[in-house]
Amino acid sequence: MKRILLALPMAIVVILLAVTLVLLRFRLDTPPSIDGSTPQFLSERELSLLVTTEYTVKIVFPHDFLPAGTTPSVYRTLTRKAASGEPLTPDETANMEVYDFLDRLGHPFYLFPYDFIVVDLTVRAGYDFSDPTLPPLAAWWNEDGLLEVPPAAILSITMGDTPHTEHYPAIRLSASQWKETSDFIISHAPSILPVEDILEHATRSARRALGALLSGRRASSMLY
Repeated sequence: MKRILLALPMAIVVILLAVTLVLLRFRLDTPPSIDGSTPQFLSERELSLLVTTEYTVKIVFPHDFLPAGTTPSVYRTLTRKAASGEPLTPDETANMEVYDFLDRLGHPFYLFPYDFIVVDLTVRAGYDFSDPTLPPLAAWWNEDGLLEVPPAAILSITMGDTPHTEHYPAIRLSASQWKETSDFIISHAPSILPVEDILEHATRSARRALGALLSGRRASSMLY
């Protein structure tokens, strides 16, 4: 009897997720209706994603990637240290990456120390069921039938499309330079984002949502 009770939450979650995937595939395969809304298409990868947290933040580039109060004098001291071959700390190495990128961009920090760009970043966290390292759904319940959600992961970091007038573009960029800047910001964003807090929130959200919706139990019966 206990084995049957333990299997019920697993069966419910599998059935509901299967129905969700069918509906999402139907949405993907059905031509969009013209109703004044913008049709959105899901990729095959998105069909396997469970997003439990979305975090949006404004980033001021390059200043959010540098220590507060960084000046041209600080820049020159660090670049001389790097040029001499003296070992750099991890933070200094990260700062040099920003300086080097600005140099390649044709906008060196020592000439334009107060210029900046403001962009919106969106971080999505949750679970990618196509990831072979993620435990199968049936393993998310322990032997007592309680839900034990594995730690969430960062699924994507994207930069919003901001109208040109809202870029605050003291840094004037061509289309290719803007693409390079976007790639740099996104790839280096984890170093300045509260990643641990985002993942913890995503895991808690999954516990609440899956526990209440799929197992039919009150949230107080779940492991937090």
